[in-house]
Amino acid sequence: MRLKTGLTLAAGALTLGGLTLARAASFGSLPSPEQTARYADSPQFNAAKGIFVNRQPDILNAVRERTQSFAALKKFLLNTTPHLTPDVALSTVEPNLTDFVTPAEALKFIWLGHSSLLLNINGKQVLIDPVLAKRTGPLGFMMRRFQPPVVTPDQLPPIDLIVISHDHYDHLDMATVKAFRNTPTRFIVPLGVSAHLIRWGIAPEHIEELDWWQSTRFGELTLTATPSQHFSGRHLVKQTRSLWASWVIQSPQHRLFSAATQAMTPILKPSGKSWGLLTWPLLRAGNTAISGPKPICIRPRACRPLKISRPV
Repeated sequence: MRLKTGLTLAAGALTLGGLTLARAASFGSLPSPEQTARYADSPQFNAAKGIFVNRQPDILNAVRERTQSFAALKKFLLNTTPHLTPDVALSTVEPNLTDFVTPAEALKFIWLGHSSLLLNINGKQVLIDPVLAKRTGPLGFMMRRFQPPVVTPDQLPPIDLIVISHDHYDHLDMATVKAFRNTPTRFIVPLGVSAHLIRWGIAPEHIEELDWWQSTRFGELTLTATPSQHFSGRHLVKQTRSLWASWVIQSPQHRLFSAATQAMTPILKPSGKSWGLLTWPLLRAGNTAISGPKPICIRPRACRPLKISRPV
């Protein structure tokens, strides 16, 4: 009996270990020394520390005080507060993707949950922060969806662009990224995020990294990385090795601003003239976490047409 029990425990440990190793790739990769050297010219990069920084220097310390403690970890793992998850399935609408990809002058978008969005803008299919797996992260049992995704990667139409705001698990998912390994899909990401994508099989020539205020073009679209107030990292240590960004996406007819879960910075205010009126501010209203940082909260009143100024 003892031998049988020992073998059962050993088999369980090996299975758990194998599953953990199999998911370890979801940690991604840090930028190489060669990449890091190229970031030295970025105003957002602290070369002495080898990390990216916020314009508000104390924000990350405030985040860590609230989240990187035994009490915060215990609350995250063992929280028994009622109604943390829905009591019943949330209502969903199955999208008609055939109609969605039909060319039209109007902007089309589908909210896929959290910060994941599918856009049809000027005939281009654009995904923002797609997380379309049932679970994410190296410990999938800790990062599970409330219910299955509305669509899976294999159900999507051909995607032209994927835009990533930062590398946190709820915005950059390994399984979803891997679904685009053998496609011509182009990835537009902040500085440092390409290291994750390359590890997961995305060809380097399909990836473009941008610093804040840098722009790139794709057909009639112009995408500009704009400042945000947040942080990055897929480990408890070695954080902020890649940049985070909000995005302005322009076409001849439309101007969108996507903030993901990030907050505006003192240099990104609802004023200015550079892009004119941003008619589609894609902001998550009332976004807060149980123990998350107050500066990342976006209030419902923020969801109004914006004008954003850029440095001259």
